[in-house]
Amino acid sequence: MLPKALCWFKLVSGLAWSLGDIAEHNAPQNDKLKKARQKSAPEAPFSGSASLAAKLDQNSDGKITRDEYLKFRSDDFARKDKNADQLLQPDEHAHPSFERADADKNGLLSKIEFLAIFEKQFNRIDANGDGEIAVAETSK
Repeated sequence: MLPKALCWFKLVSGLAWSLGDIAEHNAPQNDKLKKARQKSAPEAPFSGSASLAAKLDQNSDGKITRDEYLKFRSDDFARKDKNADQLLQPDEHAHPSFERADADKNGLLSKIEFLAIFEKQFNRIDANGDGEIAVAETSK
């Protein structure tokens, strides 16, 4: 079992990557942005994670539930699906996880395949298996 701090780091890193995708999608592509993204690494494991956790905690109860987390990722799928075909192509989800997540090996990610990545991620972080992650844990 991974320590919660390490699990949160993985969750926040994955979300930061996703938010980076949003920034790239909304900003003009340029080499400077790409280089900065490739070289960027958080200085502290939870730098800025409290605000990210607040976004995930949709009902502000101090907990991120599995449903809240997967809803956030489902919205991410819809945003990435540029041609609205309910499938992500490699250029729509340019991430190392693509190949592993493509369970049927058809070169596309269905929403089910995409969300399976994050279901596993949530389960790793939710060490006690209660389906919730305390937002307060993100600031430790």
